[in-house]
Amino acid sequence: MRITLILLTLLVSVQLHSYSQVLTPDYPYYKALTKIHAQQARAAKSGDVKGMVQYYEDSSVCMPEYHPPIYTKNDITNYYGQWAKHTKTLEYAKRIIQLQQINDHLIEIGESSQTFQQTGKAPFTYECKYLSVWRIGKKGQLSLVSDAWGATKRIDPNVLGFVQKATPNYIPASTVRPSLRDSIAERNALISKRVRNREGELHAIETFAEDGMYLTYDTTILVGMDQIKPYFMDHEKPDGVSIDSIVISASRMIDLDEYVVEYGYYFVKVSWNGGGANVTGKSTNLWKRMPGGRYMMYRQMVNHD
Repeated sequence: MRITLILLTLLVSVQLHSYSQVLTPDYPYYKALTKIHAQQARAAKSGDVKGMVQYYEDSSVCMPEYHPPIYTKNDITNYYGQWAKHTKTLEYAKRIIQLQQINDHLIEIGESSQTFQQTGKAPFTYECKYLSVWRIGKKGQLSLVSDAWGATKRIDPNVLGFVQKATPNYIPASTVRPSLRDSIAERNALISKRVRNREGELHAIETFAEDGMYLTYDTTILVGMDQIKPYFMDHEKPDGVSIDSIVISASRMIDLDEYVVEYGYYFVKVSWNGGGANVTGKSTNLWKRMPGGRYMMYRQMVNHD
């Protein structure tokens, strides 16, 4: 009986820890993604929609900037079809900044550049940072679970206005265990509180890991607390802006033991002297469980609808 209990304890201990490793360019999965990027570039430049969506799963999550989230491969295909119909891609490139394997998933963070042209208009170069989640199949094949991206500097949203916005009919429900869902909801409630009270410094230090990465609006990738905290202190300073209400919700999550991928959504009602606005957006979040059990934001990509 005692031996059985020891074995069960060891099994639980193993299950609660993730295999996690940052991959360098000599690793096979890193090389595989480099080849996939080259294939994606060829597809974009030739207007090959089938090639653009080749690696998406049937239930993938796609989070384009200035567009509501997209939840199925059919709808993602329609999105890229509009790109192919209304623009000509002249140049396209991706560069991996960090690739991390966590169990049977890859978390890819990088930068992309796409120069495209609409009929009768000058070419435009869309420079972005991105966060993609890949699944490693049983035979080592890669499929794209989700991707999200946003510009590294402020752009006019109308530049992307050729894509007709389609509001999703549903938000995929979370299927993770209730205790995990509640833990993440608790962290989101804290974020809501800090945003509502305009407490940027506390937002950063209470929710982000010291070695976190933040991929946010109109800027390059922020790495580490030394870059993340000043951003929040400036972005969330009172400055005459009032947060009248804020709602942060989550849909699908992926339980990776010590890590959790969460697809999040927000609605913020803001006001200022003489004006106001409703702001909606979405994010791909990678939470990391710290010693003591609390989850901290390890990687986050956020953009506007």
